[in-house]
Amino acid sequence: MQAVAEANPKVARLVECVARWNIHSHFRMATWMLQMKPRVVCSSGHSFCKRERTYWVSWEESMAEVTTAAADAADILDHGRVPVDKKGRKVTKLATIMASGKSWNTVNPVWDAGRQVYDDLRPREAERAMEMPEDHTAW
Repeated sequence: MQAVAEANPKVARLVECVARWNIHSHFRMATWMLQMKPRVVCSSGHSFCKRERTYWVSWEESMAEVTTAAADAADILDHGRVPVDKKGRKVTKLATIMASGKSWNTVNPVWDAGRQVYDDLRPREAERAMEMPEDHTAW
């Protein structure tokens, strides 16, 4: 980042990280090293997930508020599937959508009414949630 800023001093920079990192001393160190003001933003106002992220920006103005949009996680699931929390209660937002060694989403399961089982997100459901074309991640 330093080399880019030296080569082009007017370049706008944005750095992003998970908000939980804020509790560690690394957060203060990163803020000092980046010389940018941090801001915590939650994705729930404009996505199908609920996840806080920290953004550091190089421009002086504060980051403009992101326009919120209704985004119900049920809208991205296949027919007969409902987003639920760990206790089986219906929710409108998923936790972070992530690929791990065993599932797309390791926090919020989906209730599959047809099979009467809790299930992980299907690849096409995760693609819809991330606004990617279906089968974008197919092998």
